[in-house]
Formats: sequence, C-alpha cells, structure tokens
Amino acid sequence: MTKPAVIYLRVSTARQGQSGLGIEAQRASIAAFMTQHAFDAAVEFVDTTSGGDKNGRRDMNSGSVGVTLAARPTLKQALAEAQRRGCHLIVAKLDRLSRDAAFIQTIMQWRVPIIVAALGPNVDPFMLGIYAQMAAQERRMISERTTAALAAAKARGVMLGSYSKVLAKANKTKARETARRMAPVIAVLKADGIVTVRAIAAELNRREIPTPRGKTWHPASVAILLSRIEGARK
Repeated sequence: MTKPAVIYLRVSTARQGQSGLGIEAQRASIAAFMTQHAFDAAVEFVDTTSGGDKNGRRDMNSGSVGVTLAARPTLKQALAEAQRRGCHLIVAKLDRLSRDAAFIQTIMQWRVPIIVAALGPNVDPFMLGIYAQMAAQERRMISERTTAALAAAKARGVMLGSYSKVLAKANKTKARETARRMAPVIAVLKADGIVTVRAIAAELNRREIPTPRGKTWHPASVAILLSRIEGARK
C-alpha cells in the first residue's frame, strides 16, 4: 500500500519554470524515490521563486518568520497542504527548500515530516539541519578564501575587478571538472545499489577517494557533488 505525499518542486526563475528546465529532473528524481519507497503523489506544487526575497537578500535577512514565508507563498501552501493531510512533503534536493540553514530550521517548526529524495528516507529533521549548516559552512569557507585571495591580489597591485572575475571563473571551472571526473564513479556506485548520500560518502572514503581538497567525504559534500553532476548534464 502506498503512502500519500505532497511534492514540492522549485526553480529560481520564471523562465526556467516555463521551459521546464530543472523541474523535470526534480520530478523524475522524486518519482524514482516514491516508486522505491511506496509513496504516491497526492498533490504537486511548482514554485518559480528564488531562495531570496524580492531585493535579492537571503530568506532570513528580514529576521521575521512571517515575512520570510510570505516571500515563498508556494512553499507555504505546500507545507500547509502536507500539514492538513498529515503526510510527508517530498523535495528532490535540500536546496530546493532553501540554501539557508536558519530557514530550514524555520520550516521544521511546521512539524511536517520532510523527505529529501537525494538524502534517502531515514534522514530526520535534526540531520537535515546539520546538512544545511555544513553546506552553509562550505559556502562561507569558499567566500573567505576568495576574500583572502582578493586581498592578496590587491596588495600586489592587481586590478580587483578583473581578478575577481578570473577567480570566480576558475572556481566554476574547477567545480565542473570535479563533477565530470566524479560522474563515472558515482554512476558505478549507484549501479551497485549505493544511492544515498550517506552510503556514497562511506564508500568513497572506504575506497580512499578524497574530496577535491584532499579530505574525507560527508553526506553534505556528496549532496553538493551530486547537484553539480546534475547541473553539468543540463
């Protein structure tokens, strides 16, 4: 017997929503998850708003829960519907809810059981918050390294406008190269039935395959890698 679930899909721009770019990939990922774990879509919500407010700031910058949810009305409707039905809310990836760890915690206050298909069915709300915090920490570290590199370049007399563009391009290129290099490895693992981010991280570490920074893998870093691999295919 299948269990009902509310499906939430999100892309960042209206143009992406009209073209279906990204939506079909999310829908396919969720459909595969539901088939494997005996869920059935009760209703689907498609959102074409970004993770920030109309001024481009992150969700929690307003400091108000009401204003934050008002900036994401479709998500609020999806949460309310899942709450009304007493069922799960399923998303393809954690960043489809938000990239802001504080906002993820706000969502959890609705007491709606949320499943992230990429993370598997057994990740509790506490762990979702941990994954969001780890992803946020990685972004902060990247920002700090970029700031330090720019400061060093300025000290050398480099024109920062051009240098920052070069640095940003180099970072994107490195991320794409990592995604292309790791894609076949991930494909092999998935073919062997290793599909959750936790299992993939454990297997990569067991095989002594390091992250691009030479460190061990964690579920959050695997989730970021899977997202980049998916982006490279588009």
